Amino acid sequence: VYTGKKYLFFKNYKIAIKPSFISVRTGAKDVEFSLNGTQIAKSDSKNFSKQLGPFIPGKYKLNANYKNSFQALNESRDIDFINSNEDNVNVEVFTDLSYVNINSDYENAEIFLNNKDTGIKAKDATNFGPLSSNSVIYGVASVNGQKLRSSDYAVKPGDNYAKLDFTQSENNMAMDQYKMRNLIYWYTYYFTEAVNSGDFEIIENYLYPGSSLYNEQKSYVATTYEKGIKEDIKSFNVTSYNISDDNKSGTITTSEV
Repeated sequence: VYTGKKYLFFKNYKIAIKPSFISVRTGAKDVEFSLNGTQIAKSDSKNFSKQLGPFIPGKYKLNANYKNSFQALNESRDIDFINSNEDNVNVEVFTDLSYVNINSDYENAEIFLNNKDTGIKAKDATNFGPLSSNSVIYGVASVNGQKLRSSDYAVKPGDNYAKLDFTQSENNMAMDQYKMRNLIYWYTYYFTEAVNSGDFEIIENYLYPGSSLYNEQKSYVATTYEKGIKEDIKSFNVTSYNISDDNKSGTITTSEV
């Protein structure tokens, strides 16, 4: 830029650098923007836009980071003001995020996002997010001492509602209950048969060998038979049960007459 003469005879020039700007936009609140590792802005709304700068010509890396207690999101852009004729670069990040209202038949179900417990219950999961596309949500509910897991829900762009479906888990639980009731019923039935006949082998396969219960029942069958006592089932009902997550152990409570 010509700025006049110096010492009357020499032309005087100054170098003018045209400033550059970065315009950012995001669909999430609390997104932190950093340029070459230095934070320069933070979004304060879900529809945030701001022009950042001015910057001298150069090459920059713009990072956008979002983090809450159960997820972390990151996007980055390489910006080159040296080899570009543009003095303003538009950058959009996290624009396809969703906020969903979660509905569940079990309002105390714990919400999991991408296999991580969020610590949020279904009844409190309104405007839940932000969630990137293909994020997976499911719920875990405790019912009668057993944990039920809903089917997975994959988040799609624009989603604002998600229903947790526990149908498959409920069907599995009903089948488990049926199997357990049959197991305990037949154990009780054959136990009376063993007592009435004095034959412990009738009930032996239902008991863990060498356990305290095994030894107690073996003694009971023999003693009761010797006393001439007869037993019969008048009524039977499973009142509660609690099974471990791996289905290898648990407690079943019954009401018997």
